[in-house]
Amino acid sequence: MRDIDIKNEEKVLNQLSNWIQKQNIKVIQDHKRKSNNLPTFSVKGNQHKPDLIAISYQNTAIEVKTGNGGNMLGTNSGIITYFEKYCDEKTSYFDEKNNQIKIDNFVLATRYSFYGRLKEKEPIHESSRHRERAARMGFIPLKEYEATYEIIRHGIWQQINKDKYRECGVGIGLLLSTALGYIPDHYNWKKTNLSTDMPIPAIQLEKPNPRILNKDGGHRWGFEWKPI
Repeated sequence: MRDIDIKNEEKVLNQLSNWIQKQNIKVIQDHKRKSNNLPTFSVKGNQHKPDLIAISYQNTAIEVKTGNGGNMLGTNSGIITYFEKYCDEKTSYFDEKNNQIKIDNFVLATRYSFYGRLKEKEPIHESSRHRERAARMGFIPLKEYEATYEIIRHGIWQQINKDKYRECGVGIGLLLSTALGYIPDHYNWKKTNLSTDMPIPAIQLEKPNPRILNKDGGHRWGFEWKPI
């Protein structure tokens, strides 16, 4: 039995959807809900599926959790299952017109994603010279919250079989926000000014990089931090 309050999770889903749609990005959901008028997507094959898909420059599937203390995050959230089933070609996604959707990223989100974290109260890792250099290259945010850092780096990313899935080309990570700081322009596909005063949705990913190869010719995994 899922450890959630269904109505509460639906409220979070609607908040996140509205936030993303303010960027003129289309959002579709896994089934019809009376509380919104979002179109729906369907799946063929394995029926495990996330709650939302943001149709953008890259299409991002989003698993929504409330962020409450008893909620399951990280490796228990289902996000790894969705990623693996998609990369194993056991699940295909289709929009409301039955057109197949290519999924580029799978991310986990909560009501606190707007603030750049997954939980209500977390200490923060402030920026450092090393972090600023990595942030300037588009790898990571300028700052990160501790619990969120642990969930993504020592939970989700540690559980992925990177050798098996490095040719899949799909990223996995979190939906956070530019409240964490945003420097690079090379991922700013809209070429608009990004302000931390009004945070916009951004995704923190680990993803196979087609431009970087290992000695055996396989794609090497790398970090990305960019607007959704």
